[in-house]
Amino acid sequence: MKRKLLIALFFLLSACSSHQVSTSEQTLYERVQTAIRTHETKYLSDSEYEKIAIYMSEGKSRWIALYPEFQDRPFISMTSFQEGLNISMAYALSENPEETLKFIDKNNVGEICGVPFIEPTEAEIDSYYLKTRAALMAQGLQGQWREKCLSVLNTTMRKSRLTD
Repeated sequence: MKRKLLIALFFLLSACSSHQVSTSEQTLYERVQTAIRTHETKYLSDSEYEKIAIYMSEGKSRWIALYPEFQDRPFISMTSFQEGLNISMAYALSENPEETLKFIDKNNVGEICGVPFIEPTEAEIDSYYLKTRAALMAQGLQGQWREKCLSVLNTTMRKSRLTD
């Protein structure tokens, strides 16, 4: 009897393990999708907003793709999140330029493609510039916003060197 119970339990657990285990990132993504559908963010904590910004900054495509949603209800009321949104996209630019460039337009090109960071060190600016410029120069990337972004990035760096 014990043996049959153990075998049944083994098969039950095996069947369950074949289903995708939900990660904390996936759980957060699902919560964000619910917030978008219901126009309600009361179930998202400040730390979850920080995680969203980190995922975007890391260049994760599905989070970058939510950029337009994050600029609208219900997220618009989260001031600190809104203030950091273009900063997250600027970091994403060097990690995943192809996806990030899809969301650059005349209203945000100066902020995302510039150096929109709060009190960065000179070393941080230089590192960001080199990494982002290399990402934008990558073979295969083309288009109007790539060129405009490179122009803004280069101009921003020249201006920062003149004020030093």
